[in-house]
Amino acid sequence: MKTVSTDTQKLLAIKFLKGIGEKTISSLSTMRDFSEMSIQDILKLSLNKKDNYSITDINEALEMAQQQINIAEQNGHVIISFFDDSYSLNLKNAGYSAPILFCNGDVNCLSEDNLTIIGTREPTKHGEVIAEKITSWFVKKGWNVVSGLAFGVDSIAHSACIESNGKTISVLAHGLEKIYPAKNKDLAKRIVDKGGLLISEYPYNSFVGRSNFVQRDTIQAAISTAVILIQTGIPGGSLHASRASLQFGRPLIVAGQSKSDITNKEDKAIGNNALINSSYEEIRKILKINEFNKELILPLINRNHYESIENKLRSISKSNFSPDNTLNGNMDLNF
Repeated sequence: MKTVSTDTQKLLAIKFLKGIGEKTISSLSTMRDFSEMSIQDILKLSLNKKDNYSITDINEALEMAQQQINIAEQNGHVIISFFDDSYSLNLKNAGYSAPILFCNGDVNCLSEDNLTIIGTREPTKHGEVIAEKITSWFVKKGWNVVSGLAFGVDSIAHSACIESNGKTISVLAHGLEKIYPAKNKDLAKRIVDKGGLLISEYPYNSFVGRSNFVQRDTIQAAISTAVILIQTGIPGGSLHASRASLQFGRPLIVAGQSKSDITNKEDKAIGNNALINSSYEEIRKILKINEFNKELILPLINRNHYESIENKLRSISKSNFSPDNTLNGNMDLNF
């Protein structure tokens, strides 16, 4: 596969022009004559920026784009955009601004059935088991697993997917030249080696800010049929992807928790239980969302719900776009 298509190379150069943001770039997705037009014509005719950029500005942007392409080529990566067939249809249908993706691994994963599995960096022991069992079950049903390579539930989901011979996608909040947290470098390598994919909307060597991680969580939701929330506190970072899933009109599957964790009030980890038991108005406040379809919140209380939820997801995927229960100790989980 080519490192980058001609249209994506042109789009990447436009991205490096000062004052051009993601929304502006995304507006070009419906241009029929993009391939035939020069950057100067695109700026003049489509973006109404005729006199904003000199030839020198455009040449500098082209050079910056080529530098990114060179890095990708040196590392065996590819760069895709919404002009490419390999770009995620789910992401395109979400209407979310991530027009260019830097990819390390098998980009075909983006066109397959994907589920995002997320949760706290500090799950309870019961939460770790829940994450493993849910991940393994859905992988054996043919789903790829999407997560964010963070410690805790993300790492468990990626690892359990690989152990179940599935393919997993990690969405990064920074350029592909680094792995954060650094201790997950081996896991990142395993993801790619086992047929999975690392993706980022951020160019190589770009600035990493706190907002990057919120954007990362939103992309996780956008490329998937649904989001499965294993454990999170209230508030918690996992709520970003949870909110995004509902905003995209896609199911948010909320895992039920062990009786022990509920009894012990492990609120830092199992606050997501409130998403199952609360009223519409309370959930709006928890997720900080204006409105949503509450029917999109699907409780996954125990393993008896797996099949019915998977059937719903299959119907959505088509129209749109069990392990041993014996556990060590007193883990009273029905997963």
